[in-house]
Amino acid sequence: MKYSARTYSHREIDKEKWDNFTKNSPQSSLFVQSEYLSIVGSDWQAVIVSDEKAWQAVMPFVIHTKRGYRFCIQPVLSQYWGILHKPVYTLNTYEKYSFIRSVTEAIVEALPVVDYHQYYFSPEWDYALPFYWKGFSIYLRYSYHLALDTNTETLWRNLASPLQRQIRKAQKNGLVAEASEEIQTLIRLFNLNVSAGKDIIGTQDKIGVLKKLEQIAKMLLQSGKGRLYLVRNEEHKVLSAGLFAFFQKKCIYLAGAFLPDYGDSGAMSLMMWTAVDNAGKEGYTLLDFEGSMIAGVEAFFRKFGGFPVSYPEIVKNNLPFYIKWIIKLKS
Repeated sequence: MKYSARTYSHREIDKEKWDNFTKNSPQSSLFVQSEYLSIVGSDWQAVIVSDEKAWQAVMPFVIHTKRGYRFCIQPVLSQYWGILHKPVYTLNTYEKYSFIRSVTEAIVEALPVVDYHQYYFSPEWDYALPFYWKGFSIYLRYSYHLALDTNTETLWRNLASPLQRQIRKAQKNGLVAEASEEIQTLIRLFNLNVSAGKDIIGTQDKIGVLKKLEQIAKMLLQSGKGRLYLVRNEEHKVLSAGLFAFFQKKCIYLAGAFLPDYGDSGAMSLMMWTAVDNAGKEGYTLLDFEGSMIAGVEAFFRKFGGFPVSYPEIVKNNLPFYIKWIIKLKS
């Protein structure tokens, strides 16, 4: 079946309709809700595929322009975007993938003409062939998911023994994890790491990203859709902080930082364990560690007993050869 696809500015989109559609999609996530989109990509747009009755699929994107070149690059702090389609649970396998192919082909044809595309799709998205047929490259990225639908004792037993020792060490040394409203403390820790030369943000626009992180934290805490944990020592000094979001039955680790020179204190381990334990007790069924491509970070997340989950990164580079060469040298 052929569907029509059209690009809309976020100003043209009914936000309530958008949020209802994306919440019900199999690829649903916090990162594509309209309020979140408007923080990480203030001028976001979307391709919307529809028939004469209803929306069938959507895909948000943001266009950036730099030195005369146009880029569609997924913003930092937005782990999964990509295509979200309507539920297809009543279709058989052939009908399901025929539908997904049709809406995906419509979106690929409607994407803006830019010099560079880069999109991260949901782990629940499993049909990227129409992008491949149009010259896009497809890569796998990895995160960790941890099942929380169990009790504290089971979650603790599933921790790696070195992690258990780190948590006990932190507790023995008087460290305490607590929920807090002190958003500026989280931002301060990030800034201290930046000043110490630690790249824990992953972008050159550190000031802009931290402003967005502050906005996200305010939105989540004010709406009751998130929690900020701080770990303090006996002198009340904050050694680590972590921001978590709640969406549907998931708890999502969004961002965390620790005080430089206190990396071996166990503060991050205690903070993460507190969030894991509390999320399980509060009825959340899954914790998404939100990305684990850095070897050291992957090793830390793996100690919590979760399982690796892959998700697609889809890229198309139309930049001139000499620009590609410069990017390769800088990477």
